[in-house]
Amino acid sequence: MPPKRNLNTGMSAAQIEEMVTQRVAEAVANTEAGRAANAANERRPEVANVQQRCNYKAFMGCKPQSFSGTKGPVGLIRWLEKLESVFKISECTGNDRVKFASCTLLDGDLTWWNSFAKSVGIDVAYNTPWEEFKKLMINEYCPRNEIQRLETELWNLKLQGMDISGYTNRFLELALMCPTMVTPEYKRVERYIWGLSENI
Repeated sequence: MPPKRNLNTGMSAAQIEEMVTQRVAEAVANTEAGRAANAANERRPEVANVQQRCNYKAFMGCKPQSFSGTKGPVGLIRWLEKLESVFKISECTGNDRVKFASCTLLDGDLTWWNSFAKSVGIDVAYNTPWEEFKKLMINEYCPRNEIQRLETELWNLKLQGMDISGYTNRFLELALMCPTMVTPEYKRVERYIWGLSENI
């Protein structure tokens, strides 16, 4: 009895099986070659890291905001958020983040940074982990008494007239600075609704 042929392809089951086996073997070979290349790059970290490091020109090309500390805690949080966005776009690694971020400081904030760098050494300052740098900035520019003032403002925030946009923007700013007052999500919704006028 002749081998059965597939009506759609005109190939026998044996031919299809041979073709599938060949394609699987090719895919396995390609995967193994890729693994070998990755392993070689891992053994030579300088090759792998060349592609991942961003440079100052690429960072500045993303137009990061400067920070002078004049807009209070909300300004600080917005600056940190913008920097993190720029880090993602410019593919800036953790090693360069603090170094590049410190170049966006102005006025008294630059003086604060220079004082910090002088006390610990510039190399140590530049190698501060990003999360630690953020904590230093928050401790410096968001003292507890300022956070308490913002919490009180959030607690008493109410819609003035019909400026829903202004109310919503200020609510979001305060919620960002006072997360414990609006977590979990239902608290955020309740607090937002509480500040609206009755007719809304």
